[in-house]
Amino acid sequence: MAANYGSDSDQMSDDDLFGNDNVFDLINLREGERIFRDLFGDSDDEEDFDGFDDVYSPPNFQEWVWQKDYNGGAMRDFAEETGPKNIDTEHYSLHRQVSVDEAMIPFKGRLSIKQYMRDRPVKFGVKVWVLADAVTGYCSNFEVYAGKYGTVVDRRLGLSGQVVVTLCKEILGKGHIIFTDNFYTSPTLADYLLLKETYLCGTVRTNRKGYPTVQLPTGRDATRLDRGSIDWVARGDFVATMWKDNRPVYFLSTGFPPEEEGLTTKRRKKDGSREELAVTPAVVEYGKYMGGVDKLDQNTRVNKSKKTMKRYRRVEIKLR
Repeated sequence: MAANYGSDSDQMSDDDLFGNDNVFDLINLREGERIFRDLFGDSDDEEDFDGFDDVYSPPNFQEWVWQKDYNGGAMRDFAEETGPKNIDTEHYSLHRQVSVDEAMIPFKGRLSIKQYMRDRPVKFGVKVWVLADAVTGYCSNFEVYAGKYGTVVDRRLGLSGQVVVTLCKEILGKGHIIFTDNFYTSPTLADYLLLKETYLCGTVRTNRKGYPTVQLPTGRDATRLDRGSIDWVARGDFVATMWKDNRPVYFLSTGFPPEEEGLTTKRRKKDGSREELAVTPAVVEYGKYMGGVDKLDQNTRVNKSKKTMKRYRRVEIKLR
């Protein structure tokens, strides 16, 4: 006997999307989201999510003037006066340096939100955005990535910037320094965090809107430079840096001076000997504090012998 789903008028009534709940038994959630977007377009509320100011408007980067003149320092003084605060619990105080990165919780079973990341040691599992103490690896906040169709993205920051703002909303205005890699770092994110009296330091992709690629060497001009070469431009507290290691690496930071006399790092040459290369404060701080989430991975590695562990137990062990 054929199932009765009602008349066409009932299924397309004004009271509900289809008028008959049985329709949803025929398609999964992801397919339903895609059909809804195709029919009705994107939601008008996409630009509003918990933790982000509705009144914030990204700056006009065409009016920004980058030059060899650093006028920053006010934010650094504020951070030194503020120091670490009791943020998460009454028993733990985050250090000033925190890092944001993704972590993978191993899982190869059947799960709709399971992700594959080929460049990670753990290639299959549940992807989690994590805010961690950069000194101890303590997990301060996290958010499980539910997939492309399960996330509403703010158009001003994009997914990467939205992740940082959402995770760090409880620590904004306390003088913290947030370290991110080039997936998250952008001039727009740095501008917003600076308004909230919070630093940003991280590697950055040169195609980010507002990054001064005209004033810094890129492409072949950068690859031809000697190892240890440094070039930078600044705008107030914003410092954009190119540092040549084995390849050119680009940084964006707020509150750090562009150069510091006598600051070096050791690198190994092809013949096995070591050489000292000049570096900037942002390079040194990034190398020292970006690994907060990596420390969390080391401290919470799941025993591989427990192959039958439920997925929710894996999440609990990883982030508790």
